[in-house]
Amino acid sequence: YPYDKTDGVKSSGAGGGVADSWIQTTITGPATISVRYALYYPQSTFTIKVDNTVVFTKGGPQTNGKKWNQTSFSISSGTHTIRFNYHHPGSGYDGRNGVRLDTMTVTYK
Repeated sequence: YPYDKTDGVKSSGAGGGVADSWIQTTITGPATISVRYALYYPQSTFTIKVDNTVVFTKGGPQTNGKKWNQTSFSISSGTHTIRFNYHHPGSGYDGRNGVRLDTMTVTYK
């Protein structure tokens, strides 16, 4: 269920245990980055890091993939590693947990 009806990514499920899934990219700034996400499990967290520094973190509530949220952040000049991370605490797995990412845009300054 991608936001834009074409493509997107979903973190892996936990299968009942603790799980961490991540995807990363490298972007040269200065720029503003915007991404849409849907978080699936109330105790889970979705975190965005720029060069290992947290710039965004969000915990549940469960949205069942039907509520898309958007966040934006800026990066300075130079090359930066952007990491999107999903963490599942290891309880209450129902087969739908995870985070979906879609529609990432980079606006250069």
